[in-house]
Amino acid sequence: MTTIWRDWLTDNVLGDLGLNERQKNGVWFAKQNVEISNCRYRELTDISESKALRDLRELVKLGVMVKSGGVGRNASYTISRNKPVINPS
Repeated sequence: MTTIWRDWLTDNVLGDLGLNERQKNGVWFAKQNVEISNCRYRELTDISESKALRDLRELVKLGVMVKSGGVGRNASYTISRNKPVINPS
């Protein structure tokens, strides 16, 4: 059985979340490749391990990504299937 889901991560949504260019690139990579590892994110963005971890943790906190396995350098992240609430009132 195949499950189809609607891609809620449009350019407008990413803009509303206030993501930096590194994070947007990471999201697009994960969308195209199912997941992104901490190591691959660092290679893609050419940043330090600590900065990559901060970026990825922020994406998880915003509900854009879900940590799907591993710890530290071996951690991997997938796109969240659930749209987060943005600017609740």
